Amino acid sequence: MADDARIRLEVDCGTDAAAVPVVWSESDALVEKRRIARDDSTMAVGLQLIRGTLERMSSKQTKKSPRKSPPAIRPKPIQLALWPSLLTSEQNVVGVASTGSGKTLAYAIPAVAKCIRSLLLRANTNQGPSSFVHGLVLVPTRELAIQVSKEIRNVCKIGNKSLSKLFKDEEISCLVESLAVYGGVDIHEQKSSLFGKGDSGFNSLIVAATPGRLLDILEQSEGQAKDLFSQIHMVIFDEADRTALNPDMCSQVDDILTLLDSFRDEGKNVVHCLISATLPEKAKPKCDEWAPSTRLVAKLGSVTVGQKPSKTEGDDETSGKTEGKKKKSEILDLASMPPNIVQTLHVCASHKKPKKLISTLKRIYERKANSVRFSNNQLCIVFFAQVKTLKFMQKLLFREGLRCAELYGTLSQAEREKRLLEFRAGKTPILLATDVVARGIHIPNVTYAINYDFPTALEQYVHRCGRVGRKQQSLGGDESKYGIPTVYSFFTRDFAAMADSLIELLRSCNAFVDPNLLALSKIHKPSKSASKKRKRSKADDKRDDKDAANEIGDDDFAFLGRQNVLKRASHVSDAEPDSDASDDD
Repeated sequence: MADDARIRLEVDCGTDAAAVPVVWSESDALVEKRRIARDDSTMAVGLQLIRGTLERMSSKQTKKSPRKSPPAIRPKPIQLALWPSLLTSEQNVVGVASTGSGKTLAYAIPAVAKCIRSLLLRANTNQGPSSFVHGLVLVPTRELAIQVSKEIRNVCKIGNKSLSKLFKDEEISCLVESLAVYGGVDIHEQKSSLFGKGDSGFNSLIVAATPGRLLDILEQSEGQAKDLFSQIHMVIFDEADRTALNPDMCSQVDDILTLLDSFRDEGKNVVHCLISATLPEKAKPKCDEWAPSTRLVAKLGSVTVGQKPSKTEGDDETSGKTEGKKKKSEILDLASMPPNIVQTLHVCASHKKPKKLISTLKRIYERKANSVRFSNNQLCIVFFAQVKTLKFMQKLLFREGLRCAELYGTLSQAEREKRLLEFRAGKTPILLATDVVARGIHIPNVTYAINYDFPTALEQYVHRCGRVGRKQQSLGGDESKYGIPTVYSFFTRDFAAMADSLIELLRSCNAFVDPNLLALSKIHKPSKSASKKRKRSKADDKRDDKDAANEIGDDDFAFLGRQNVLKRASHVSDAEPDSDASDDD
């Protein structure tokens, strides 16, 4: 590591991770080409990219609010944890951090820095114009591939400015570019973008791709791909657990890695970087295979919920034979929920959910007379498990004057991009979606999320919750303007097996726990004294809102000040978790 370009991290174990200071060197000189070729100065390039990225984010915020001084934008804890290793070593990395914590920049800046150094090394050794893929990001969805590619492209622009100054007196060009490769669009155009840059100068590519489309391109154009991917030095698995737990995508990724190993020049080391907000036990074997030992594991603010596996009765320890079977492990390693998010969960029957969704949305978007007032700064995503339920609710909401758009996997790619763009712009403030937008998608103005259908896994619940409050989380947005980031969930008895772990997760976030959820739990039984104490505390804190609470039905969410309180559902019985009542839509 060069003396004039290093990061010194001073970590005080007794302070919060967000308060870790970063001390930059005072040198602002451009990295010289010959020193780059002689020394391993990836860290020096990385520091310039870090400075440039932070300055761009700060200036962007200044343009939006010229009259207000922008908040100080500093590196996030996950970035401080991963940057030194990715910039200075070749060991594999696993990063687990909460949603919206800056994980994309944590790997994007080191990837671009390594690309720049590779370009300058080739330019200084007088090799001819060429184009290589030096970085690859594998993502599970098309929308995430587009978003990651755009984020990396912003970092590339900063690096390319420095390269243009270094090569301003020379005829040859030297660029780092970011490309998105995904299904649903013309594969020939994507092949042209990948393989058609060889004669235009020194080009280094970072590809953000979905596994299926990338595998098709590698198999169909194996000869060209072998040359293009021969210099790859970094493979990132974004949302690694989702990919590892999907059999089809997992098989595709294994095939891609096998092909890349056959393409790669001998002696070239490849760094594997696994990134996610959740890493369940069942995904760890495959993740360990993709990122073998000798690695850095950075887990920031993780929460462990569930029970350790235990033996059932009938285990014969003396004879060494086990007659019974071990209970299945239910341990989940989840990133902590961002502290600015309010979680409100209500146990209810399925046939009550349409009415609850309509009443909740009407209370979110203030209704006056026969019109509903919407705000572009307070968008809402409603998650569904099935497309047919999504379409049914869209018709009901349209009748109630609630403008909404649909987004699901079977739509054409052009239509998916159009609807997501309109939602980002606030033209349709409510988005009815499947889990296609549950992971990684960054839309700053999303303030509310509603789990109409509760997800089948808690890790997916964490990712859904991470869609809200990103404006407030990253830039300290004003709650009066952007609203209080809130997640509403409709929980039915069908998910009673998840009650114990869900209660642990809610309590770890100091979130309100519905007494009906406690009734579904086999471990956390509600006590009468606790219930009375809770009622007394509510009466003391919300005495001024008594009239407002009386106007709210038993099946509705109560909006009382900063805290969102749930009233008990009259149709759900604590004593009958196995009721024969139908929960079907």
